[in-house]
Amino acid sequence: GRADSLLRLASAVLGEEFRPSAGAVYPESGWWVRRAGDFAVALDFGGVGLHGRGSHAHNDDFTFCLDWRERTVIADPGTFLYTSDRAARNRFRSTFFHNTLAVDGREQRELSDEPFLLPGRDKAFPATRLGEDAWAFRRQVGPAITHRREISVRCELVSIRDVVEGSGRHKLQWRFHLHPAVQPGVSPRGFTLVV
Repeated sequence: GRADSLLRLASAVLGEEFRPSAGAVYPESGWWVRRAGDFAVALDFGGVGLHGRGSHAHNDDFTFCLDWRERTVIADPGTFLYTSDRAARNRFRSTFFHNTLAVDGREQRELSDEPFLLPGRDKAFPATRLGEDAWAFRRQVGPAITHRREISVRCELVSIRDVVEGSGRHKLQWRFHLHPAVQPGVSPRGFTLVV
């Protein structure tokens, strides 16, 4: 919802004209963004950064945020506090506080008592273009288990498909954190979200 303001600011500061793009992928930093119709989606497929130290990283591989008509619907809960309450900080950077998949109730990476350490993969995960409006992202979630998240954003539809490949039985859990202004409700066809 702030793209126009940011583009005007960049134009004023840099003396160039900038126009919004319908979508972009940033393979070095691990971000994918797409706008179509009333929807805007951003997905994080980056590593932890800082040569694998992850000082400000969260367990948020393949998490996404979704806006509809410039209103946040599915949000990132944020950071909470950095140092005064380390248990709360870890809760907010845990897998379960992000809009992603957890396998067998495990964290994506082990959380540390150190507030500025979350060791892990430094580079972004592999990304594959599936079409003009869709991409797929892949990561290992266990010794022989892979997670592939496919995401597509069209004018009338946002589609997220998770594929888990491997052997054995596994418990899969998804969390979708709604913005506080969004009210969920039950309907005969599933659920509704009132923005």
